[in-house]
Amino acid sequence: MSSTPSAADLVKKLLGLPQCPSSLLILAADTTRRARITTLLQDKFLGKHAQDAISRLRGSELDRPAVRRLRDESLSGSLFCASRFFIIDEIDKVRSDEQKQLLAIIEELAAHAHSDITLILRAASLPTNNAIYKFYLRTNLLIALPEIEGPELTRWVHKELKQNGIETASEGTVATLIEIGGQNADEISKLCEHAALYVDGATLTTEDLYKVFVSKISADEFKLLELLTQGRLGQAEALLSSLMREGKNAFLLMGLLARNFHTYLSIQHLIEQRKSPSEIGQLLNIPGWLLKKHLSAVQRYRVASLKRAIESILKTDSKLKNRSVGHDALLSELASHLSLAQ
Repeated sequence: MSSTPSAADLVKKLLGLPQCPSSLLILAADTTRRARITTLLQDKFLGKHAQDAISRLRGSELDRPAVRRLRDESLSGSLFCASRFFIIDEIDKVRSDEQKQLLAIIEELAAHAHSDITLILRAASLPTNNAIYKFYLRTNLLIALPEIEGPELTRWVHKELKQNGIETASEGTVATLIEIGGQNADEISKLCEHAALYVDGATLTTEDLYKVFVSKISADEFKLLELLTQGRLGQAEALLSSLMREGKNAFLLMGLLARNFHTYLSIQHLIEQRKSPSEIGQLLNIPGWLLKKHLSAVQRYRVASLKRAIESILKTDSKLKNRSVGHDALLSELASHLSLAQ
């Protein structure tokens, strides 16, 4: 009995065929890789007129009349396209009765070897006892991609960045990107594209991520900064706990703190150079209302204190990535350092 080929080997084998099979099943937790495999097949077997030769359906829409129409269209061929793809997403959402009818169409296409028609079924997953799953497993036309996680996710993100023109990103930067994306491959892929549009050059830093993805500050986050810079530790910790319960991303919060304390340090240096508030605002491109808040905070810190505060933020950021202690404990410790750094 031959072993089941890996997803990569099967895709390579399919791309080497003169004709695409009458149907196949693509399973992956993320839509990104499902779509990319489909695109590879489209480019190989449909060519430059691919979009004119593709019909798209969703599993939730496949009621009995829709399945009948699919059967008529898929088995009749086309006068206008040499080859056609029928792409059915969310195959797991097709109802049981309609799944049986769909499987009958799949088997009929396979028996008649309609070389100009291909059904591509896609989903995040299917039960292994599902009849459609079993058919594709038996016929070696199941492309099942394992979920990306752990070290494999880190390697995948590096590849995503390179595909978008970013050649250099540290492990810490990649870890931050993964956290901002919630360890979700689809979200991370979008973040990589977005970051590439922002970065000037082929290097991405953690600071770049904070600038790109931590741009909006809520009223509660402004309040947190105010409480920390005023040394009101108890209230700051209570608000911090509330933000975390509401789902605030710890790494985005770190970006907020890092950016603002770096700004405080820049302002303090300019004050030492005897720059006026208007000159400071112009040099740092800070609007008047925000500069007023920053100047109020900066008055409570010396340059050495701000440097220690920034060092505490960087250390906490590193500990969060290593997950050596729970987020709440680390952020509480950081709040203490920031409020007492004055």
